[in-house]
Amino acid sequence: MSRKTKTSGGAGWRLRWLVTVLLAVGAGWLETQTWVRELEWKTENTRLQLRERLASEPPHAALMLVQADEASVQATGRWPWPRPLHGMLMQGIGARREALPRVLTWDILFVDADLDPDNDAMFTGQLAELPYPLVFGAVTDPSVTGVKSYGAFMPRFPALASVKENARLEQLPDRGGALMPLADFLASARPAFLDAESDSDGVVRRLPLVLRVGDQVFPSLVLQTLLSYWRLGPESVTILPGEALVVRDQADKVLARVPIDEAGVYKINCRYELADGRKGAAYMPGIGYQRLFAAVTADPLTDEHRNVLGMIRDRILVVGQTATGMTDIGPSPLLGQSPKVLVHLNTLDNILKGDFLRWWPLWPGLSFMLLIGMGLAWVLERFGYGWHAVAAPLVLAGLVVGAVGLLCLQNILFPLALPFAAFVVQQGLVLTLKIREERAHRERVKGMFGAYVSPALVKRMVESGEEPKLGGVEEEITAYFSDIEGFSGFSEKLTPPQLVELMNEYLTACTDIVQAEGGTLDKYIGDALVAMYGAPLALPKHAHAAVVAALRVQKRGTELREKWKHEPEKNWPEIVTRLQTRIGLNTGRAVVGNMGSHTRFNYTMMGDTVNLAARMESGAKAYGVYTMITEATRAESARVAPEAVLFRRLDRIVVKGRSQAVEIHEAMALAADVTPAMRECAEWFERGLDFYWMQDWAEATSCFQNSLRCELHPGHSPSDVLLERVALMRAKPPGPEWDGVWRMTSK
Repeated sequence: MSRKTKTSGGAGWRLRWLVTVLLAVGAGWLETQTWVRELEWKTENTRLQLRERLASEPPHAALMLVQADEASVQATGRWPWPRPLHGMLMQGIGARREALPRVLTWDILFVDADLDPDNDAMFTGQLAELPYPLVFGAVTDPSVTGVKSYGAFMPRFPALASVKENARLEQLPDRGGALMPLADFLASARPAFLDAESDSDGVVRRLPLVLRVGDQVFPSLVLQTLLSYWRLGPESVTILPGEALVVRDQADKVLARVPIDEAGVYKINCRYELADGRKGAAYMPGIGYQRLFAAVTADPLTDEHRNVLGMIRDRILVVGQTATGMTDIGPSPLLGQSPKVLVHLNTLDNILKGDFLRWWPLWPGLSFMLLIGMGLAWVLERFGYGWHAVAAPLVLAGLVVGAVGLLCLQNILFPLALPFAAFVVQQGLVLTLKIREERAHRERVKGMFGAYVSPALVKRMVESGEEPKLGGVEEEITAYFSDIEGFSGFSEKLTPPQLVELMNEYLTACTDIVQAEGGTLDKYIGDALVAMYGAPLALPKHAHAAVVAALRVQKRGTELREKWKHEPEKNWPEIVTRLQTRIGLNTGRAVVGNMGSHTRFNYTMMGDTVNLAARMESGAKAYGVYTMITEATRAESARVAPEAVLFRRLDRIVVKGRSQAVEIHEAMALAADVTPAMRECAEWFERGLDFYWMQDWAEATSCFQNSLRCELHPGHSPSDVLLERVALMRAKPPGPEWDGVWRMTSK
């Protein structure tokens, strides 16, 4: 629809603005709901995944992951590995003075004593005086009082700050207590907390950089690793809850200013996973635990060993589990299953490069989209549905492209789900209001002439001089019912503008054909069209006219499907290009006239003839046909034009709710469209029916198999149905008293 329309007055626009304001308020309330947050996380994950492919960049050169991977597990055995093995690794690294890392961090807890005390003794003995900083993980635990370890607490874990000395730090949540590595480990390493906070979908998007235990504030694993990397102490850290965590060197130069919330939590800018063959993505560099172990303990060194040693020189080495099946694996924004050690590595990369996400609140994007939506309401009002159907998807596409672009170019993330949904709902309501206003406008115009839609009926009323009144007369008519197969799926696949445009085009085509053949439109019921032939004006050939109209509608449906396939600009989903119409016809006596209340009524039809026509439409599905008619309609049509239409008998049935049997037929095609295969199919099928009714199951099966080869829609065709029916009959014969009637159990 491209013509200009103007039906909305000031009241209509006030209602549109009211709807828009209510949507904005509702979206603000929904923002706090868990399911909305989870939906928003999905949009964030998708944008981060797109950025990974569209705007990837290498991670910071100082980072290296030491992986407890599948190859290492195969070489070393089941996890956990003996602690002396870890000690040998660290001792071997320390012995290679030409390849010393800047810091070695363990994303692995050593808070429990080994079952074999000798293992712990060997382990800690190997850690004495390593020539590089060593960071071990600790974990907060509210069930523990204070900071505890299995032994005397060592002063190697000095607090960053004291709440008693800085009242602002009271904003940080008290974690209650902590479990530390064993005391002997603390003598050689700097402990740090590796706590990570996952959202309700299991994804870790936030990481506390500082953690309060009682009156003391301690560093996270990431922060302690950076302090070790920069060779700084706790005095270099300034904590500003709700603003930033600032790290300065000895010359008071700011090395990092990291945004944190009131709880000291940082929102991770997730960029990297391990190499897995995905195109366009940059990966976090890693080296297998066993490969590194072999290099640092080798004697003599090979070129491979020297290459490995060169890879770890001056690096931040982080040891973590990456093998499938280990406990430290879970979903990430980029992958369904990812090693959680990458949470710390991504955070380290963010801080080293100053690569921080910026978060916009809901209101700017939501307000912008709803204002754009009001602009589209003006477009709909000024230029019609066609322009609106094009503009609305373009706006949504622009929103998505803009969201991805801002993330790729400016590290900006803003809420996308609610603005997107609010816009769609707004446009659906705008369309609904527009349709209602146009309908009300048409009704006002029709009210000037009477309560009728059909121009023929209006003319008849004018000529008779009668006022519309309740009542009806019995007439011989042919009732026509049509419906779209599987229409509920269309509402799920199409946007409101697309659905309106599709239904306008489809129903216009159907209605034009129905009326061109002399039919009177009764009503639309969603996607269904109901019409009658033979009333209110007499139509001597009404049965044949209805059959011709039905077959023309089917032919026009084929043309429309082909047309929609070649409209790439409209992006019709596949369900549209497979649209099929089911039509049912029945001829007989029915009551036609004005039905309804004393204040509002319509010219319509009712009676058993009408109900049976509706059952023909719904029952066509059971036989895999698209135009199903009764014997009365076929006989009347064939009497008027014997060679004009190819029919075939389908069955004798008793529809649900009736006791009288009726013979049903398929109107296959107009004579001009009949193919030899169609005619052969009809002949074999009707011959098979004769044998079927005679209970000659073998001959019936042979005939139906022959007709099946000619069916237009094999798989669910009348031949398929009758073959299955014959198989049932052969297994359980109905007996000599059988009347050949099949009783339908559903509508």
